[in-house]
Amino acid sequence: MLENLYTTKMSTDKKKLESRFTKIRSKNGRISKLMALIIFAVILLVMACVSIIIAANIKSDEYTMTESEFSEYVSRPVGSVMAEPHYVDDARLIFHYGSGLFVMNHQTGEIQLMMSLPKFNVSQNQQGSNILDVRIDKDGKYIYLSSAGALDEIEGYEEYIINLYSGEVKKGAVPENAELFKGKRDTFTTVRNPVGFYSNGCIMSGDKTYYLTSTTGKVRDIEMVAVDNSTDEMNVQYLFHNDSEEEKLYTPADIKDIVNVELLAGGIRFPLMVENGRKEIEKVFSEAKEIKGGSGCPFEADLVFTKNNGEKGFVAIATDSCAVYRSGKTYYDYGTGDNSTLLGLFGIDAETLHALTFNKANIDNAELAVRNFFEAFDKSDLDKMKTLVTNEFIAQGYIGDYGMCYGMTRATLETCSKANVDEFLNEYLARSENAQLTLSEHDIELLKAQSDELAVYTVIVTAESNIKGDAQPPFKRFLNVICKKTDNGSWLVHKLV
Repeated sequence: MLENLYTTKMSTDKKKLESRFTKIRSKNGRISKLMALIIFAVILLVMACVSIIIAANIKSDEYTMTESEFSEYVSRPVGSVMAEPHYVDDARLIFHYGSGLFVMNHQTGEIQLMMSLPKFNVSQNQQGSNILDVRIDKDGKYIYLSSAGALDEIEGYEEYIINLYSGEVKKGAVPENAELFKGKRDTFTTVRNPVGFYSNGCIMSGDKTYYLTSTTGKVRDIEMVAVDNSTDEMNVQYLFHNDSEEEKLYTPADIKDIVNVELLAGGIRFPLMVENGRKEIEKVFSEAKEIKGGSGCPFEADLVFTKNNGEKGFVAIATDSCAVYRSGKTYYDYGTGDNSTLLGLFGIDAETLHALTFNKANIDNAELAVRNFFEAFDKSDLDKMKTLVTNEFIAQGYIGDYGMCYGMTRATLETCSKANVDEFLNEYLARSENAQLTLSEHDIELLKAQSDELAVYTVIVTAESNIKGDAQPPFKRFLNVICKKTDNGSWLVHKLV
């Protein structure tokens, strides 16, 4: 009885305990599940934050310009817009041009940081309806990249903050509390007599004004000019190479024992056309006098000398009408008057030389290049036409005296259509030899290979001619227009056939 009572009591207590433990387990289970969910959520949140941080702070290696990319970059010609400086102090220069963003020590010539702008999701244009917007903080530590333009054109672009000392890149807008560098000015209104094809913007820093320029039209020859604000004296230095990397720069004392001279302008080499012309050049150039304070002339052509021992050297000559040449950072006056006598020795004039160094239009469509050319031709705007044609076009005299171009003073485009290259070649090669002088053998080989460097268009124009004042009535003319793709990807009119 007692045993049964005891057993019954224990059984009752056991049931109560089991029920209690079940409840506790159930409650603990719910708490455990809740805790697990909370911990899991925290882990996910941490991982998400880490992912965001990693994505926002990308190593600069992903954006760095490689050596091969840099080599290709400096081999390009300068386009229609010059490089822009954004910050200069006593040691550092920060600037961009085209696909390159650079931080340099301009005292040592060391490139401290070089980045490839196409690797950023920003506008790549330097002019037009959307542009790359570059800002620097007041200490030159951070650079802020964004895009400016019509909202529908910059939609999808991103903004970046770059630490110019560490190279760290993160996505983000200019911080609200950022203090920006305010030393940038307009070059044209700030600098008296800027040299060469200069940057639109210049930098006022300390007692100097800095701007970038090119006197050869090549990226590798971009120079930084530092102008002393009190004396206007200039200090000029190459950014991407030293003078010694090129043919030797000649001073007047070096110009002796010359056996040959060539004029190099716009990528075209002009040999001497006058017998013993080298003697005349050697005399006046070796006796040239230094110009104190520099010169504001553009220097976009070179005279290349060869001595009797085989040594080659060069000087840059003024491509306006001045009788001035430059050797490195020193300028020399080689005669009174203008440079017409010198240029005549090579069979060209000042107008042709200037045309060879025109900044070319940047057009990514061959047909548009044709239409723009004839739009200028319709207005007899030869200066505009020179920006739309290759230098070979100019060098061969197709834009000549009396405002003539291929015997026309004005040509209005009536029709324009892309030609079949094979049909054009068959027709061209069937002409007499005298009628085949327009195209070079290289042009013909490219056309035979169906190269994407050349395109052919058939046009009909209404033309006018005014030869030495003898007006001619308007007449129809059928032409084939050969367009050529340049190194920077833009198209220019190359030949009219």
